[in-house]
Amino acid sequence: MAEAFDPFDPDEWGDKPECSAFETALDMRARGALSASAIPVLEAHLAACDSCREYEARSARVDARLGAVAGGPDWVRLREDFRKGLRRAHRVPIVMAGWIIGVLSLFAALSWLFTGQPPSWRSLTFSFVVTMLVIGCGVFIRIRRLRRMLTEPDPVAAQRRALEASLKTSRHFNRWLPVYLVITLLRVLSAAGKLAQGDRGGGAVLLMGILCFAGVIYAIILQRRRTRQIARELAEMH
Repeated sequence: MAEAFDPFDPDEWGDKPECSAFETALDMRARGALSASAIPVLEAHLAACDSCREYEARSARVDARLGAVAGGPDWVRLREDFRKGLRRAHRVPIVMAGWIIGVLSLFAALSWLFTGQPPSWRSLTFSFVVTMLVIGCGVFIRIRRLRRMLTEPDPVAAQRRALEASLKTSRHFNRWLPVYLVITLLRVLSAAGKLAQGDRGGGAVLLMGILCFAGVIYAIILQRRRTRQIARELAEMH
């Protein structure tokens, strides 16, 4: 069991400790390190201080999210979460390759339906390679970040930096997704114009463009929701 301490040192705080002393006492109590004599002083202050009660509630939410135990955050569980994330990151290229092949197969089928012939295999191969390279770069960065987190001596600090990096990336996507939406919309309008002029090849592009347009809108909604969630978790950790 952790050694008990009294954080209300008169030599440091005087007769009237500040809120920072009570916040320290709350952290110590959560870890079982607060002396019994300090508990009545802490409880009396909490009854009269809204700020310290809010601090206690925020700390409880953070501890719950980090898998807190009586002695403090569960470091083993945090590191295992990092390892699970690393294993999932290694599987992403395989999953995404399957999705890309499925999308390209759908486009080839639509092209055959509208024009009677499949698209050029060179264009399909080029689209597959370029998309996989983009995904591969993102996965590489993610794996490198997770490996660095596993070597951190303080998993909580590593988790905070990971959330900060995720928030930065999420905000970057929020800026660029509307641009992709406009590009997709222009592609849809162009394909619709070609189809109206009798170019049946525009039909396949039109249908794929509509699907992509709907997918980008869905991605924007999810991404903004994720940004708010990450920002909230990071604010609570701070």
